[in-house]
Amino acid sequence: MKQLAWAIALLPTMALGQDLGIKRCVNLGDALETPAREGEWGYVIEDRDMTLIAEAGFDAVRLPVRFSTRWDGRAIDPAFLARVDDVIKDLMAKDLKVILDLHHFEELMEDPATHADTFRDIWAALGDHYAGWPETLYFELLNEPTGALSTEKVVPMFHDIIADLRAEHPTRWIILEGGDWGHRDELAKLPDFGPFTAHSFHYYDPHPFTHQQLPYTSDPFPARNWALAEGDAIRADIAQAAAHPAPLFLGEFGTYRAIDTDSRLAWLKTVRLAAEAEGIGWCAWSFASNFGLVREDKDAWLPGIVPALGLTAQD
Repeated sequence: MKQLAWAIALLPTMALGQDLGIKRCVNLGDALETPAREGEWGYVIEDRDMTLIAEAGFDAVRLPVRFSTRWDGRAIDPAFLARVDDVIKDLMAKDLKVILDLHHFEELMEDPATHADTFRDIWAALGDHYAGWPETLYFELLNEPTGALSTEKVVPMFHDIIADLRAEHPTRWIILEGGDWGHRDELAKLPDFGPFTAHSFHYYDPHPFTHQQLPYTSDPFPARNWALAEGDAIRADIAQAAAHPAPLFLGEFGTYRAIDTDSRLAWLKTVRLAAEAEGIGWCAWSFASNFGLVREDKDAWLPGIVPALGLTAQD
């Protein structure tokens, strides 16, 4: 009888461990992951942004943050951390889950051996700081490992950081992605990191379509439209990712905002539907940026974005 009672008590935890609990998410990119100050890339997070997101029917926000340039070797800059805290609290007040994503740790990508200890120390500091916070705060350990930081090199770092975090965060969700900019092919190289961990991938294929006309590239991809027949490749790619056994999350997908509107909307809808068909929660990139989903004045969503993402708010 005691064994049965123990098994019944364990079932909710086991079920939760299989479901990340995020279905529709948007990134708040180009704000807190800037090198020095919020706004230097043209975007500052405001309360009205959070209201627009909540009213549209999103259930979560991914919050990219560059902590590496605010780390003095012992601690995170207190004023910057307080700003991150305020944004998280304000999002939670609107019933939005928050993924705290360590973003743009460029030094780690260039020289993993030299900066591995800093990576661990930053997360140790964050783990202590956010102990006791609601579990609607998720941790994403590192955005898009790339360069010298392969999946094989980052996995031992993930193991060490997770082991350290679990003392104070035994049931908080932790999200991880592999190398090559979080490519789906790297999912197979990610091991099982234990309960309450999910694996993430990013999707921007075909790259010459999603990144066409970017003004800051030396040789921009030329403008072109999207053909619906190309959707078969997207569905196959997402199905490939979905075969991965761990809880899965599509952490980024999007296109440059200057792309032909009909083509852009068709691509977004195709990726979104492909993920939903496989039961994968998704997070669009990004709210306001050169891949943005809202008007320049941020007063409303760009025409067609809300239905393309299957949301309920009006354009």
